[in-house]
Amino acid sequence: MSDEPQRLGASGDIIGALSDRVTELTKRAASLESDLDSARKRIAVYEEFDATVREAMAGTLRAAHQIRTRAEGAAQQILEQAREERKMLLKEIDRLRDERDGLVDEIASTRRSGFSALRGPRRDAAPPARPAEESAAEARQMAADALKSVFTELLEDIRKQAGAAADAAREANAAAQQARAAQEEARVAQERARIAQEEAQRAAEAQRAAEAERAAQAARATEEVRKATEEAARAAEEARRIADQQRQAQLALEAERAAEAERATAAAERAATAARAAEEARRAAEESRAADARAAEEDRRLETKRIAEATRAAEAAARAAQEAARAAEAARAAQVAQPAPPSEEEDVVGAPLASPARPPAAPEFTVIQRSESVPVAEEEQVTPQREEPAAPTTNIVLMLSPIPSFARLVEIERRIQLLAPVRTLYVRDFRGGVATLALGLRVPMSVDEMGAALAALEQPRFAVQRSGGNTLELRIEGEAGVA
Repeated sequence: MSDEPQRLGASGDIIGALSDRVTELTKRAASLESDLDSARKRIAVYEEFDATVREAMAGTLRAAHQIRTRAEGAAQQILEQAREERKMLLKEIDRLRDERDGLVDEIASTRRSGFSALRGPRRDAAPPARPAEESAAEARQMAADALKSVFTELLEDIRKQAGAAADAAREANAAAQQARAAQEEARVAQERARIAQEEAQRAAEAQRAAEAERAAQAARATEEVRKATEEAARAAEEARRIADQQRQAQLALEAERAAEAERATAAAERAATAARAAEEARRAAEESRAADARAAEEDRRLETKRIAEATRAAEAAARAAQEAARAAEAARAAQVAQPAPPSEEEDVVGAPLASPARPPAAPEFTVIQRSESVPVAEEEQVTPQREEPAAPTTNIVLMLSPIPSFARLVEIERRIQLLAPVRTLYVRDFRGGVATLALGLRVPMSVDEMGAALAALEQPRFAVQRSGGNTLELRIEGEAGVA
C-alpha cells in the first residue's frame, strides 16, 4: 500500500513537470508567432517607408537639377553681361587712350606754335635783347603751366572714366561672385542629392539586411516552434503513458477500495444489527417507562378524582351549613317579629344543629378552607405563587401594573421590544393602571424564563407577581399608582 501512493506521487510530479514544460513551450510558440507578426508588420512599414524615401529622393534630385539649371542660366547671363561690359570698358579705354594721344599731340603742336609766335614779334619789333636764360625760364614756365592745366583736365577725365570702369568692374565682380555662389549652391544641392541618394541606398541596404534578419528570425522561430511542437508531442505522449499507468493504478486502488468498502459494509451491517438490538432494548425500556408513567398518571388521576369528590362533599356540607345558618337566621327574625316560648326557641336553635346530619356522610378527608386574604401595602413585595412549570411556548400574555399613563406604557413597550427573544408585542387592554399585552417570541420559552429575562432589565424594574400557563403577571417597582 505504501509503494503505490509513492509511485502515484512520482507519476503525478512527472505529469506536472511535463504539463509545465508543455505550457512553457506553448507560451514560447505564441510569443514567437507574435514576434513573427510584428516583424511582418515592420517589413510592411519599411516597404512603405522605402517607397516614401524613394519619392523624397526623386523629388530632391529634381529640385537639385532645377536649382542647378536655374543657377547655370543665371551664371551664364551674368557672364555674358560681364563680357559685354568688359568689351565696352575696353572700347572706352581705347577711346580715352586716343584722346590722350590727341591731347599730347595738340599740346606739342601748341608748344611749337607758341615758341614760333614768341620769336616772330621780337624779330620784327626788335626789342632789346634779354638774356637767354630769362627767356628760356619764362618759356619753360609757360609750357609747364599749359601742360599742368592740360594734364589736370586729362587727369580729371581719366579719374572719371576710371571710376566708371571701377564701378563696372565691381559690378562684374559682383556678378561673377553671384555666378560662383549659384554654382556653389548647385554644387551643394548636387552634394545633398548625392548624400540623400547614399542615405537612401544605405536605408535600402539596412532594410534588406533587416528583412534578411527578420527572415532568419522567422526561420529560427519556425524551427523553434517545430521543436516546441515536437517536444509538446513527446510530452503529451509521455503524459498519456503516465496517465495510462496512473489509470491502471487507480483501477487497482479502486478495486482495493471496493474490497475495503465491502468489508466496511459487512461491519456496518453488523453494527446496524447491534444498533437495532439496542434500539429494541431502548424501546422496550421506554415502553416500560411509559407503562410506569401511565400507571402513575392513572394513580394521580384517581387521586385527583378522590380529592375532587372530597372537595365537592365538603362544599355540599358547607352549603348545607350555610342553609342551616340562613334557616336559623330566618327563625331568629321570626322570633323577633313574634315572641315564642323559650322551649320552642331552643328547639328552633337546636334544629340547625341537627340539620347537618341529613345530608349523606362525607368521606373522611381533610377539608382545606380558604383563609381570608390580608391586604398588602403597595411598597411591600408580594411573594410569587409557585405553580407547576409550564411547557415552552411562543405566545405569552403579559400583565403589567401599576402604569400611571399611556405614555409610560408606550415607553415600557419599547424597552420590552428591545429584548432579543421578543418578536411581536401589542397591547390588548389598558385600564385602571393595569395593561394586558400579547407577547410573541422568536423561540419557544417558558413563562418563568421570560419572567427572569424581564426581571433582568435595569429600567424599569419588574417583579414577578404570578405565573401560570402562558400568563405572566409583573409588578413595576417604583411606579406610582393611578389616582
